[in-house]
Amino acid sequence: MKIAITSLADINNYGDVFFPLVIKTELQKRFPDAQIDIVTNTFYQCDFYETKMYKREAMKQYDAIIMGGGELISPYDDRAFCETYGSAYNGRPSDIAYGWLDLPQAFKAWFAVGAHPVLFDYPEEVDFALENLDYLSVRGTISKKVLERGFAIHNSDIRVMPDLGWMFPKYIDNCSEGFVLDVGVLGCNRKYCVVQAIRDLNIDEDIEKIAQTLVCFSKK
Repeated sequence: MKIAITSLADINNYGDVFFPLVIKTELQKRFPDAQIDIVTNTFYQCDFYETKMYKREAMKQYDAIIMGGGELISPYDDRAFCETYGSAYNGRPSDIAYGWLDLPQAFKAWFAVGAHPVLFDYPEEVDFALENLDYLSVRGTISKKVLERGFAIHNSDIRVMPDLGWMFPKYIDNCSEGFVLDVGVLGCNRKYCVVQAIRDLNIDEDIEKIAQTLVCFSKK
């Protein structure tokens, strides 16, 4: 079995580098004999992996393709990413998320992605993704509502899960300088729980509510 994880790790942002590592490691536990490649728009190499460059034809060899974590790239290529890639990449950066959705032979998924509000302006692209993905989860309620295009709409096919960085905070414990995960009180072998909160204007009041909830939880 061959699995591709498409990613924006080549922009060298912490989360975009970290999430493919989490997904690849977890998949390898479940499918030890699988070939798992991380695919980016340009070649990227770090302490933990090196990537293959995205080419649509090459994606046809995979049995499963996953967009893994991070802020979901919008179709707004010129404004969002062309400045980042510059002359190093001549295609559409958004193909890393959308260019393979219509391939018929693969299981296709977006996993724990963030959906930027700019996607409100691209209903056709969103509908195309929803029609072609076999699995879709987002990393928060706002991302879910962006893809649903309204707070009064509920689509049970769009699942919500915590950000991968919070679910797996101890994957990187020995790495090069400049790429260190500060897990604070989670640095020891203790159990922990994950709390996902949406920040709004009443942040002080919300923090107090969250603290009270955690105190009650700890007593149980």
